[in-house]
Amino acid sequence: MKKKMSKTKRWLPIVEKFDYPFNEMIMWVETWQAWEKTTICLVTLDNWYEVVWYSHCLNADDYDFEIWKEEAYKNACDKIWDVYAFLCAEAGFNNVE
Repeated sequence: MKKKMSKTKRWLPIVEKFDYPFNEMIMWVETWQAWEKTTICLVTLDNWYEVVWYSHCLNADDYDFEIWKEEAYKNACDKIWDVYAFLCAEAGFNNVE
C-alpha cells in the first residue's frame, strides 16, 4: 500500500540564497516533506513561473528535513538556471549582427 503525501506544508520566507543572477526574481519558496525521505520544493518567480523539484535520501533514518529542504531548493534553482541560461544565450544570439 502506497503512503500518501503529507498535506502539511512548511512555508519559508526565502531559503538561503545562493549566487544566482535570478535571485531577485524569486517571490517565495515552499517546501514540504513527502513520504518518509523525500522533500519537495516549489519556487515561484515574480512572473509566476513555477519550478518544482525534489531531494531525497536513501535511508529514512538519515532524513532531516532542515538539511534536505536546502538540497531541494538548490535542485530547483538548477532547473531555473537551465531556462535562464537558455534565455540569455538566445538574447545574445539575436543581438548578433
